[in-house]
Amino acid sequence: MHPIGRPVDAWKDAETSEAGTRGDGYPVEEAPLTNYRDSAKSVTGESLSSAQSLHGKIHLHRATYQMRLHKMLGYKPTPKQAGIVLWGDFDTLRRLHEFIFRIIDGSELIEKKESFVLGLAYDVRKAYEGQRRKRLNVEAYDQEDRCMRYGVEILWPVLLAQVGMLRHAMAFMPTNKLDQSIMFELEFIVESAVHETMPRAADELIEQIQHVGSWPHAHIQELISSRSHYFTLLTPRERLKSLSPIMRTLDPLYENLYEIHPGLFPNAIPPNAFDNLADGDSTFQW
Repeated sequence: MHPIGRPVDAWKDAETSEAGTRGDGYPVEEAPLTNYRDSAKSVTGESLSSAQSLHGKIHLHRATYQMRLHKMLGYKPTPKQAGIVLWGDFDTLRRLHEFIFRIIDGSELIEKKESFVLGLAYDVRKAYEGQRRKRLNVEAYDQEDRCMRYGVEILWPVLLAQVGMLRHAMAFMPTNKLDQSIMFELEFIVESAVHETMPRAADELIEQIQHVGSWPHAHIQELISSRSHYFTLLTPRERLKSLSPIMRTLDPLYENLYEIHPGLFPNAIPPNAFDNLADGDSTFQW
């Protein structure tokens, strides 16, 4: 079965059993589309010295280095439009991982702690542990400033929902300036990728990120797997066209609205389109 079609509990034993191989048998490069559990513990007091030492020294030449860099996080759209590769150095990704844990642990809105939102922490940890993608930053100021950058693929519907949930959760809990800066950078990366990949639908998708965050966490948790599975079965061109309509179906009122007025939304997807989906294609490509 395709990874996205697995029940939530199936991810509980999907931790890495040895270097280069995950516990569920998938090779490292075939990262799961969503992950629902991260066993790493949050560590506080992350040093900012690494980020400070590189401040003002990174130069980007898009012609020779195609990864889009913004401060210490970066992104690159995947070839088949399934999502993005989120890039960062070790310290930046570890700090992002710790931030996600703090928000999930401290939020009363995220009732189920081991949910799809925690999957983002899992992906980020697997990245900085070097178990997904990695490359040397050849555009450093000089030879001594070169550092390894780590990346991980994240599926579009999952990433948009995760970012929306984190931002909304932060509105109802104590946060500090570091929390806000990390969240702003993550949002900036995602919104930049949306504008680059889907410029015509960008404003609508960014608005949908905000809406998803305000909808009940348990409701999104129940639907996100089927929506993501549906997304993976589409062709690259269909993925770009269908992402906004798919995100719209997460609305708790969507089924009722569609029943009353099927033509209310452009390219509306019937609610039953997500029922009894076939197993994912083993040839899925990012």
